Amino acid sequence: MLISLSNISKLPLEIAEAFKLIADEQRGEPELIMSQLQRWCPGTLGYNAEHIGDLSHRMTHAVLYGNFGYEYVNDKVNKCLRSLTQAYGFEKELEENVKSNSRHKQMTETDFRNKLVKAMTAYAIAHSKLPAYNDLQKSARDAAVCLGKQNYEGTILHLRNIQKHLATEKAYNVEAAKYSLINGKLQVL
Repeated sequence: MLISLSNISKLPLEIAEAFKLIADEQRGEPELIMSQLQRWCPGTLGYNAEHIGDLSHRMTHAVLYGNFGYEYVNDKVNKCLRSLTQAYGFEKELEENVKSNSRHKQMTETDFRNKLVKAMTAYAIAHSKLPAYNDLQKSARDAAVCLGKQNYEGTILHLRNIQKHLATEKAYNVEAAKYSLINGKLQVL
C-alpha cells in the first residue's frame, strides 16, 4: 500500500525515524569516503561527490521536525545538474583535473586514475548500502551510485527525476513523505 501524505506533520513516528536513519547512515561511511575522494581529486568531481552524496542526508535529517530539506535539495540538484551538463563538458573538466592533480601529487596519470577509480568505486558501494523508502530517496541514492560508477548520464537522469518534483515545496514534500507498507512493514526500494 502506497502512502502519500498531504499533511507531512502526520508522518508516523516509526516512519520518520526510519527516514532519519538514512541521514545518520549517510554521515557514516559514505561521508568519510566522500571526504577522501574530495581530497584526492578536488575540482568538479569532488564538488559533485559532496553535493550529490549529501542529497540523501538533506532529504531526511530533519524529517522528525516535518522538514524534508526542500531548500537544500533544490539548490544542490540544480547546482549539480548545471555542473554535469555545462557546455564546456563535465568529463573534459574532470580530465583536466586528473592531469593537474596527478602532477601535483607527483604521480603518473595512470597511477592517479587507478587510485581515483578505486575511490569512486568505494563511494558508489557506500552509497548503495543506504536504504530508500520512496522514489526521491532512491533517486538521491542512485545518483551518487552512478557518479561513483562513472555513469554520468545515469547521475543526470536521477537528478532530473528529483528536479521534476521541485517546482514547489509543497509538491516536493508530498513526494518526499511517500512510503509503502506491505503487511505493516516499511518497504525498501
